Amino acid sequence: MAWAMAAGAVWFAVNVQLTQAAEGPLAQVHFAGAQALQKMAAGSRLLKAEALPAARQWEEDVAAKVARLGPAVFNLGVSTNAAPQLRPLVSDWWQYGGWLEVRGQAVQRQTVVATRLPPERRGVWKQTLDSLKSSAGAQLVYGEEGTWLVAAGGADAAGAVKRWTAQVKSGKAPALAQDVWLQARFNGGALAPALGLPVEAEWPEADLEFSTKGEDVRVQGTLQFARAVAWKPEAWRIPRPLIHEPLVSFTAANGVAPWLSKTRWFQGLELKTAPNQVYGWSQSGMPLLVQAAARMDEATNTVTRLANKLPAVAYQLIGGNKVGDFFWVSNRAELLWQGLPLMSPLLKATRTAEGEFVWVQMFPAPAVGTNAPPELFAQVSNRPNLVYYSWEITEQRVNSWRQWFQLLPLFSEVRQVPANLPGQAWLQAAAPLLGNTVTEITFVSPQKMNFVRRGPVGLTGFELNLLARALDLWGQPADFGKLQKPPPKAPVPK
Repeated sequence: MAWAMAAGAVWFAVNVQLTQAAEGPLAQVHFAGAQALQKMAAGSRLLKAEALPAARQWEEDVAAKVARLGPAVFNLGVSTNAAPQLRPLVSDWWQYGGWLEVRGQAVQRQTVVATRLPPERRGVWKQTLDSLKSSAGAQLVYGEEGTWLVAAGGADAAGAVKRWTAQVKSGKAPALAQDVWLQARFNGGALAPALGLPVEAEWPEADLEFSTKGEDVRVQGTLQFARAVAWKPEAWRIPRPLIHEPLVSFTAANGVAPWLSKTRWFQGLELKTAPNQVYGWSQSGMPLLVQAAARMDEATNTVTRLANKLPAVAYQLIGGNKVGDFFWVSNRAELLWQGLPLMSPLLKATRTAEGEFVWVQMFPAPAVGTNAPPELFAQVSNRPNLVYYSWEITEQRVNSWRQWFQLLPLFSEVRQVPANLPGQAWLQAAAPLLGNTVTEITFVSPQKMNFVRRGPVGLTGFELNLLARALDLWGQPADFGKLQKPPPKAPVPK
């Protein structure tokens, strides 16, 4: 999984198309290398997942794709086939570790790759880089300092190598903290448009470190915002009567009204106020047993207003496809979306001892069953600086999200990924190895939040699916996985 995370960062940072230049790097990745990881993470579920035969096949597939990035990284001619030469170098970087940095946009893109190599491999790298430098239009420069070899491609490649080698010479080479095997830094604000995130909202620069604690991966770091965030939390008011076993996930977020109010999709609902607390949970049995609740005063009036505005926003969110029909049940103040495959979303107002809530169910189910354990809610309540909390049984959420992503193409623009592709095969094989994942984000200051996660591989079930899908779809034709939908029916003449 460590190699998949690093490869995903390489692909995204090199290929992403930005609408404007970003200050500072788009992405930085520092990896200790597979050899060091084996020692640091011995006995972990991460290494067990990476030892699966499906992982070897996925690694080979992704490494070959990374090797084909040569023209994009080093501004080689688009017809240049550098993959055979670069493939051994990709394996070296994975084995011995190193540094990757991408900054700039379009023709001003700059990529820096650095690594520490044994003597027998250093000569191979220099020979390969010398060969690539001779390609027409290549913007490739490399240099050496101490144990480091650094290569840069794109805009001001020579300047990048000079700065990097000077940094190493002065004793300021990048170094990982003790027990950390991966550090990743991403500019969330610059990458938001390409990630499909709401561009109106503030997105931080994330600086995260991955280490191993016992069987689990620990991720910790900071979320740094360019401007002060208007975070205004309230006392936690969890809708406990709505949440029942058998739970496989629970999520709570506080102080989110300023963020929600800036998103286009929420503005399209034309509500007077945004909810400040949002909760979500899912149950075992089937992937559609997903529910959410938002704390709202005058919840019944809110649902009534949503009955007029939500259909248009929902159709827009799934790519403009008008699938199914919305029905307003006025005597119960409920809005149903019927005609979707295998699901029937329901929106309603409800009241608990904690106040009024707008309650969403992807598949209507009665609120019966054993109450969720108080210990779960204790992770949230009485924590005034807690922004976000999430717990999940990752094995079950991986499988649920896989089924979701197979279902979504039936009525949206999401592409379907065949189950036999390497990333999908690994998800299926690795799921039984995955246990609980817990994520917390806490408020430190108006411009800084802390991020902590502990779980089997460092990613949630949703994130694992996104990563596998992105790497499986990488290199496929633009229409690959798009289902052919029947044309809309012509209206029947009266």
